[in-house]
Amino acid sequence: MKKNIFVSIFLVLLSTVAFWACNPYKNYSMSISSDSVVLNINTLDDGTLEFESKEITVKLSGGDKSVTKTVELPVSEYVTLAKVSEYNGETKIKVTPKAVGSEDIVIRSTEGNLQSKLHIDVIKPVNAISFIDSSNLAIQAGGTLDFSINSASYIKFNPIDATQKDILYEVVEEEGKSGYAYFEGSVLHARPLSPEGEIYPTIDGRRYITIKAV
Repeated sequence: MKKNIFVSIFLVLLSTVAFWACNPYKNYSMSISSDSVVLNINTLDDGTLEFESKEITVKLSGGDKSVTKTVELPVSEYVTLAKVSEYNGETKIKVTPKAVGSEDIVIRSTEGNLQSKLHIDVIKPVNAISFIDSSNLAIQAGGTLDFSINSASYIKFNPIDATQKDILYEVVEEEGKSGYAYFEGSVLHARPLSPEGEIYPTIDGRRYITIKAV
């Protein structure tokens, strides 16, 4: 009985040592040229969409010569992935957007259970922004106006379904009319009347601001 146990243990240990001695995935590793990609779906002047593509590279290194150093591409809701080239463990992948959104996708090795995560952001940039009707923008001296509240009443985005809508607001200073108003974030502050009797708005009854999409 003791002999049988000894033989069984010996055989198990021997097979384990043999496995590690000829492990084909020893020092096998994966690297990726970028762990995040931002892609634009641009709206052209005629209304057609232009889908921006970018290329990433996945590299498989180490391991035995018998290991197939290729990768498997996932299916994504927001992008299409296609192999451009695949040689000597290096795979170039073209990433093309198909819908606006964000997600993490995982690229895996065909062998060896290696993987790399890639974060995807697909956005639709703003081409232009403008006031819907600047004549309705009125503010008293010493008062404020917050453009982040019901911004759709003030600002028109082109295209309408743009997703990049972070706005930087600036007051356009004109010669002889500076200092009447300033922005703190999205809030416009009209300075109170000065001792010299200066008033806000200016002589033409309004102030002009420039807004920029960030």
